[in-house]
Amino acid sequence: QTVAEFASNSRVLGLLFGDSSAIVHYMSAIGWNLNKVVQTGSNFGSNQQHENPLLCEIGTQTMVSDGLFMINMHKSASAFRLEPTRIGERNYFGNNIYYPPDGRTGDNVLLGTKVMVPIDGPLRENVG
Repeated sequence: QTVAEFASNSRVLGLLFGDSSAIVHYMSAIGWNLNKVVQTGSNFGSNQQHENPLLCEIGTQTMVSDGLFMINMHKSASAFRLEPTRIGERNYFGNNIYYPPDGRTGDNVLLGTKVMVPIDGPLRENVG
């Protein structure tokens, strides 16, 4: 787990490929599931992180400004549990967002900068 996290969270490669059309190829190569990519220039910024890249899924036509951290692990003092983290289609994420595996956002959602992602209640769709 730690080796995969360290090797695929390279700050240098993020800066090299980020904010360009090459970022989607880099993200796919390290294991993120980007589904059908609709290239809109720079789909991601230069700083994305995760705990396990194979458990990260991004919907079609989603754009992320910078600083997305995909949380894939629930931790406690005595155990941990890995879960996939999924983001819906046609979303726009601002800067510095920590997205948990039980995030309750669906399709067509606008999340601003440094927001808290809802983890309970109804699935939020078509909201900003």
